[in-house]
Amino acid sequence: MGIAHHAEYLAWYEVGRTEWIRAGAATGKSYRVLEEAGYLLPVVEVTSRHHASARYDDVLDVRTRLADATRVRLVFEYEVRRSADDALLATGRTSHAVTDRSGRVRRLPPEVLAWLVDDAEGGLPGSTGE
Repeated sequence: MGIAHHAEYLAWYEVGRTEWIRAGAATGKSYRVLEEAGYLLPVVEVTSRHHASARYDDVLDVRTRLADATRVRLVFEYEVRRSADDALLATGRTSHAVTDRSGRVRRLPPEVLAWLVDDAEGGLPGSTGE
């Protein structure tokens, strides 16, 4: 068929989110650091709108931004674009609970929330609530 399966977009969103967090790795920011501190970010909701098809061998850009953040929930938004022509292929959104390893909701410490929000292009207005 030559067209990427729709489920692949979810994996691309995950890569985008991981890389977005990793962009702060020079200061010790990463998914691994969050998990080692006992904070997990399971996906609790996902939406994906497909505008055009990605084809096998397309080079893609996944643009990720933190759309909203509280101490118990993070929301990321994504655009998947084809590098060759910047065509918008998909837009998506994932919501994540902050939990511990047993799945119980856990609050991020204010300093962890602050580094996530500060990485979001200078912060998110009104994003420090719970």
